[in-house]
Amino acid sequence: MHDSVLSIQRLMSDLESEFTGELKSKHVHFDSIKQQLRNTTIELARARDTIHKLHTKTSQLDEIKSRVEYLEDTLVRETDAVREAISDLPSESKARNDLQNMLDTLLAQPDCEPSDLPLVPSAVDEDNMSELEHDPVKLRAAVERLRLVNQVYARRDALLRERVLVLRKRADVSERERQYRQIIATCCEIPEEGIDIWIDKFVSAVESQDIQSTDDIQPNGHIQTNGDAHTGSSDYTSYTDPATNSLTARPPSLPI
Repeated sequence: MHDSVLSIQRLMSDLESEFTGELKSKHVHFDSIKQQLRNTTIELARARDTIHKLHTKTSQLDEIKSRVEYLEDTLVRETDAVREAISDLPSESKARNDLQNMLDTLLAQPDCEPSDLPLVPSAVDEDNMSELEHDPVKLRAAVERLRLVNQVYARRDALLRERVLVLRKRADVSERERQYRQIIATCCEIPEEGIDIWIDKFVSAVESQDIQSTDDIQPNGHIQTNGDAHTGSSDYTSYTDPATNSLTARPPSLPI
């Protein structure tokens, strides 16, 4: 009888130890599942945040594209208008050549021309969020795909910003030229449409004056007088004024 009681007690102790060990193992497994669920929830929150940022960047990209297209169309219209104005100027005139050179310089390709925009990966699966919540492997793959798309969008955004900066610089130069033309038109009281012709005539007059001034000075440093331009004979001669150290015309009867 005593042996039977001891045997029963030993059996109950073994069962209790086994149950305690199994319960502890279940607790460890449950804690592991809770930690995995917590990690999955964090990754899901990051994935949702990434998706939100991508949607925001997509809307910004569409806006930037619209601005670039508008700037390009404006540049084409302004260029055509300038070319038409240049074509109205006299051929081989200095003003026409200067404006043409300036236009060619403004339209020259920049040294670092942005390369073609990279394509956004289109083979991105439309993952179901409910499935991703229960499949960490698919969730990680979806996050990796979204990260790749985000990098591509970032690259496209950088290239578009560079192009916008180049177009903005060209627009600034065109705006500054327009302001100069308005200032000249206001100060000289001439219509803005006739500025190019006016500048061309002014430059031609200045060049003619420079040529005439050069011809009036003789090789020996004396100024030709109102006499014979070929012989240099005249009723007036030139002398050096000691007070001003400059050439002065005087009649021959006056002493130096």
